[in-house]
Amino acid sequence: MIKVSALVVTHNRPELLKQNINALMSQKKPSLSSIIIVANQVDPYTERFLKDESKKNKKIIVIWSDKNLGGAGGFNLGIRTFIEKSNNDFIWIMDDDTIPKSNALNVLNIAAEKYKDFSFLISKVLWRDGTLSLMNVVGGPNKKTTADYNNQNGEVDKGTFVSILIPRAAILLAGLPQKEYFIWGDDMEYTERIKRETKQPAYYVGQSVVVHMSTKNLAPGSLLYETDLNRLNRINVEYRNRILTSRRRKSILQIVRTLGHNIIDLFKTLFYPHVFKRFKKAGGIVKGTINGFVFNPPIEKI
Repeated sequence: MIKVSALVVTHNRPELLKQNINALMSQKKPSLSSIIIVANQVDPYTERFLKDESKKNKKIIVIWSDKNLGGAGGFNLGIRTFIEKSNNDFIWIMDDDTIPKSNALNVLNIAAEKYKDFSFLISKVLWRDGTLSLMNVVGGPNKKTTADYNNQNGEVDKGTFVSILIPRAAILLAGLPQKEYFIWGDDMEYTERIKRETKQPAYYVGQSVVVHMSTKNLAPGSLLYETDLNRLNRINVEYRNRILTSRRRKSILQIVRTLGHNIIDLFKTLFYPHVFKRFKKAGGIVKGTINGFVFNPPIEKI
């Protein structure tokens, strides 16, 4: 029987986390051996909730962090814990605002047995209104469009940390996510790296469905319309991470393409009407793009 650990990174969203845990515990034909929750500098309310939940449910393992490690640092810590503290076959990774349908994991398990040799599997991700979650639609070798994600399965080039199943062997080969990314793009870099290192295909599994309860349904990198000041303070991180991820593809064309996208975003930020904090955003784009050419943290192997 396949044994799976779920990994959830949380930061002060106890109501969403409660829905997430309930959904994980309600999976049909359960193969979950453990639920690893990285508590990323949580507030007292979230801390009390997690302590109560872990007492009631022995499958829940809470990893406490006194510092805000960001999503990237949280996933790094959680995957390390999975490797060092379990012998399970797969890790099922998601944010605390991911609500899996009751058969989501079972369908992934069936796909894992079908494909056998693969680098990772990703689910179909809906937004809260039932439409596709745009930030979780990723391309594949056949340049999939949004419409392709309604029912089809197929190969993909990368995935997001919103319901992704990764084999233990792939992690041992590729190492851990880059905690230095902090937020934004760490999943893109990591899944591309896993695929490169394993030399195995990755698959989209359209019958495995989860709901992403994000506040807005924006496409990846859609910071032009962002109004959250906390996120704007880190906009440079997004553009720095983009450049490093592109550099690791070992293609001058890919670097030029990413640089071109950053320049287009800068142009839109400066000249499109009604852009919130346009000069703050523009400064972040320029700073992040420049930093991306010198940013190169080492990859952690286990």
